[in-house]
Amino acid sequence: MDTATFADAAAASRWDAALLEPLAELNEEVLAVLFVPPAPGLLPAPGSLAWQWRGLAPEARRRAAGCPFLLLDLGLARPGRWPAGGCQLGTAAPGVAPGVAPGVADAARADGLPTGLVHRALLFAWHMARAHRDAARIALGMGPQAAEALAGRRFGELEQLSLQRPGWVRPRWPERTGLWQAWLAAAAFERHADLERLRLWGLQMLAAEVLQGDVG
Repeated sequence: MDTATFADAAAASRWDAALLEPLAELNEEVLAVLFVPPAPGLLPAPGSLAWQWRGLAPEARRRAAGCPFLLLDLGLARPGRWPAGGCQLGTAAPGVAPGVAPGVADAARADGLPTGLVHRALLFAWHMARAHRDAARIALGMGPQAAEALAGRRFGELEQLSLQRPGWVRPRWPERTGLWQAWLAAAAFERHADLERLRLWGLQMLAAEVLQGDVG
């Protein structure tokens, strides 16, 4: 898929409440997992991402979660992860880049993601791949091969996929702590223009990942 095709799909997508509301709910769950405290019962360190998230009012959390793409990476930009004959699931969790904040590092591992969250995200992606293919390519960073493979899965298979929680299912960009600091600050202080720029950056990153997957 070239850049023009991705842009055309974005322009053609009709983002209404039926799509945006569940997407925002999923994103708020992802953010809550991404910015977990260092250990149960312990307060996050002042100035950390977990501290920033903890200090957000409910409406600010909704602003942070309200963007036109899923903040959980299901590997849908990489054709090798979703071959036409089925899904090749790995179990090894990817490494985390040095310097990543502790809460982000924990959430970046597959075993740091609740099975229920992975299942709901897969259900959403499966529905989008079947009923809203153009929108799915934007909201999920989904390549055409992955779209066909996911849409062809049986409903009951999704639960098994979520139970396996492959290591490459992870929050998006966990190594970019500066990005998330800016994102949460923009949500906290109602900097709508800053939030919009960050969302546009995210869309460009998803497009680049899909294009790279198509070439690779």
